[in-house]
Amino acid sequence: MLDLQRQKYANGETSGSVVFTRRLIFGQIVSGLLALALLVFHECFGPAAWVGAWYLISLILIIITMKQQSWARFLVALIFTAGAGAGFYGLIWLLPAYRPAQAPLLPLSILPLWVTLFSLAYVGAAYLWAVSKRVKRASERGFNLLDTPAPY
Repeated sequence: MLDLQRQKYANGETSGSVVFTRRLIFGQIVSGLLALALLVFHECFGPAAWVGAWYLISLILIIITMKQQSWARFLVALIFTAGAGAGFYGLIWLLPAYRPAQAPLLPLSILPLWVTLFSLAYVGAAYLWAVSKRVKRASERGFNLLDTPAPY
């Protein structure tokens, strides 16, 4: 029985820690693009450029983490925390002074709601990247984003 378990989980591709970490990565891919699109639709082009740069840096750090570089997961957590902090800073200091010349595609009344939700979600994601044993195990083993089965 132990031999079967060792063969099944030998490469780490099917382990629960890799699946959990992949879900976190897919969540980052989707939520980062969604935040960028929402800022563009609110016609906040300056913050959208900063979010785009932050998004690319976070993806680069995630790719480094996938290549058996466990130390990079702390940088991913740090950049997620910085993104959440920037969101809260924008809510407190920048949003009250923002008055566009024309009405944007999306009403400004929903901007604080989704920025708050995204910032809180990134605080939680930063916590998971920093202290989760599953993420640690997956980053120590290394993995691919997509599970490609070996040919027979």
